[in-house]
Amino acid sequence: RKSGGEDVVCADTDPVNATFSQYKSLNVMPVQIAENGMIIQRRFDPLMEKIVMVEGDVVVDNGAATFLPLTTYLDENKIIKIMAEAGKRVFVHTVLVAGQAQSDTFAGMAELLGKMNGSGGQVIVWENERDGQILFDGHRVTDTKVYKDADRAGAIGGVITIRERRSD
Repeated sequence: RKSGGEDVVCADTDPVNATFSQYKSLNVMPVQIAENGMIIQRRFDPLMEKIVMVEGDVVVDNGAATFLPLTTYLDENKIIKIMAEAGKRVFVHTVLVAGQAQSDTFAGMAELLGKMNGSGGQVIVWENERDGQILFDGHRVTDTKVYKDADRAGAIGGVITIRERRSD
């Protein structure tokens, strides 16, 4: 519940790691989008309809396994634009990490930013420095062409950095 008293609607679409739905106090709605190991994109439809109808905020947890199918669904069906026309502000969060997965997380962010340009939605970039500082050719993400172009287009909602901490 938000401080203003409104309930926040929470949904978990992750078929592999439904961690969000385990927080009982949040009353998270599980959304079954997979069948026999395959993502069925039309199963996002009832969730999107609910989001349009809800007065308050909605948080949807989407795991890595369904990130691309969801962003493709959002893009192909112009869902972000529909949400904006319904008076909703849409923020999609994406995580960058250092190490072995760094190039994959950057590529995912770049693809997401490309799909968000002109949609009315914004991307919140999380830099998780658990495995070290995140640099691309020696530069922070905010200095990359992909980020700067998206920022100029209004597709960036912000950057949150989780600084590297000592293991103790």
